[in-house]
Amino acid sequence: MDQIRITQQDADELTEALAPIFNHGVERQRKLLRQMCEDEKWAQVFRPDVPRLFADRSLLLLTHVLRTDYVQKRRQQLSSDVFRFLIYKVYSHAPCPEHAVLDGVIFPRDHTMLKHCMPPNGWRCLCDVSGAASERMAPLLGGTRMIDTCDVTGHGDTAWVAGFEVDPAFRNNAIPTMLDTLHHIAQGHADTELA
Repeated sequence: MDQIRITQQDADELTEALAPIFNHGVERQRKLLRQMCEDEKWAQVFRPDVPRLFADRSLLLLTHVLRTDYVQKRRQQLSSDVFRFLIYKVYSHAPCPEHAVLDGVIFPRDHTMLKHCMPPNGWRCLCDVSGAASERMAPLLGGTRMIDTCDVTGHGDTAWVAGFEVDPAFRNNAIPTMLDTLHHIAQGHADTELA
C-alpha cells in the first residue's frame, strides 16, 4: 500500500465533521466515517472494506477523541492543591497489562514520575488517576501501596517504577493530537496492537 499522506487540514476537517455528533454514540460516528470513506484517502486510513479493521480503527479514533477531552479536564481537576496524593488505577474492564505494575500505587502529588506518566500512557490505555486529600483517604480510592514501597529504579528526578513503560507518543504527559492519531492508524500500528 502506498504511504497515505494526511495533513493537519485533513485532521481539522475530520475533527470538525465529528464535533456535531461527538456525544451521539459510536454507531452514528461510524456512519459518518463510512460516508467520509467515499474519499479514497479516508478509505485507505479506515479500511471500510475490511469490517474488523474498520471497527477497530474507528473505535481507536473515537476512543482517543473522547479520552483526550476527558484527560485534559481530569488533569486540570487534579492540579488543585486539595489533592495531596494521586492514585494510579488500571481498571479491570479495560486492562492495560503493561501498566499493571502501577495499579493502586499512591504518589505524593509532586512525585517526579507523575511529570512523565499521567494517563493515558498508550494508544488503548484507559488507566486513570484519582486524587486524595490525605494518605488515609487514598485506600478508599483504590490505593494499595505508597510509591516508596515499590521496586523503583533510579532516584530523585530519575525515579521510576521498575517494569513500567510509556508509549513514546505519550512520554512527558503528551496527549497525541488528532493528526498523530490518524498517522498512527494509517501506518497500521493500531492493527498490530490487537494481535
